[in-house]
Amino acid sequence: MHTTITSRHFELTQAMKNYILSLTQSLEKYQLDILSVRIIVTYQEKKGSKKGEKKKKRSFGIDITLSLAHSNTLVINQIDKDFYAAVDLAIGRMHKILRRYHDKHNKKFATRTQDLMVSTICTMKP
Repeated sequence: MHTTITSRHFELTQAMKNYILSLTQSLEKYQLDILSVRIIVTYQEKKGSKKGEKKKKRSFGIDITLSLAHSNTLVINQIDKDFYAAVDLAIGRMHKILRRYHDKHNKKFATRTQDLMVSTICTMKP
């Protein structure tokens, strides 16, 4: 899995990069053919909406693009005030999508419990 991390409008520290890399490594547990992961971290400052308000609203945006072999590309966008919260929420959403995708494709090959019970009873000899 090839991982690319890009930042816009600010510099990512090495600790931030390591945090993102450690979370993206956990995406491999679903045993899907992940070709590449591209993460774009953006920083935005907006002025206050009211007149005379000098407070600036700061937010971090996380865009994750995950390319799977033999399937569509998955895209997640997450915006939050805190960098680490935004990363956690985005990776959590990606885990949810990958888990559903994994279960959907592996459900066809699962053996029903009723069939397992019948085969064990039939093989038991008195």
